[in-house]
Amino acid sequence: MCNSRLKIAVCLLGLLIIICTLSHCSSDKKTGVLAEENSSTVTVVEKKKIEDLDGDGIADSQDEDIDGDGLSNKEEEAINSDPFNKDTDGDGKLDGVEGKKDSDNDSFLDVLESSVKDKDNDGVVDELDSDDTDVNNDSDRDGFSNIAEKKAGTNPLDVASHPTLKDTDKDGKPDKDEMGKDSDKDSKSDVVESAILDNDSDGVVD
Repeated sequence: MCNSRLKIAVCLLGLLIIICTLSHCSSDKKTGVLAEENSSTVTVVEKKKIEDLDGDGIADSQDEDIDGDGLSNKEEEAINSDPFNKDTDGDGKLDGVEGKKDSDNDSFLDVLESSVKDKDNDGVVDELDSDDTDVNNDSDRDGFSNIAEKKAGTNPLDVASHPTLKDTDKDGKPDKDEMGKDSDKDSKSDVVESAILDNDSDGVVD
C-alpha cells in the first residue's frame, strides 16, 4: 500500500517538474521575442512642415496676413480678394497697394479689376472701364463709345478728347469738317494737310 502511494507521489512530483520546466522555457521564448521586438523598434519623430506662404517667419495658421500683401486676411475676405494671392487680379500691383480704391467708380474695387487686361477689347483696361463687359460703353460720357474713340485715336477717358474735336493736322479745323475733302486735289485728305502750314515754303498752304 505504501509503495503504491510512494509511486503515485513520485509520479506527481515528476509531472510537476516537467510542467514547471516547460513553463519556464515558454516564458524565456516570449521574453526573447519581446526583447527582439523592442530592439528592432525604430522611433520616428515626425517633423510637421510649417506652412508660411509669405516667408515672414509666422506660420500661416497664426498669420493675420498670409500672403503678405498689406491687406489682412479679414480685409481680403470682406472685399472678396484672395488672401493666398498677393496680386488677386494679376496686374502686377499688390492687393495692399490697390487697397479699396475703385478708379472707374463701377462698384468693383481695383484689387479685383486688372490694370493691364481689357475684357471687352474696347481700348480701356478693366480697372478704368466703368463697364468692362460692354464694348459700346462710353467711359468718359462724351457721347462716343470707347471703341469708337479707340478707332479714331482719341482718348476714351478724356471728355475733352473725342472724334468731333480731333484735329489731326493741327490747323484749327476739326477732322469731322475736313473728312472726305481734298482741297488741293493732291490725293491727300485735308484731314492730314494743314490749312495754315506751308511745309515746302512755296507760299501755298499744304
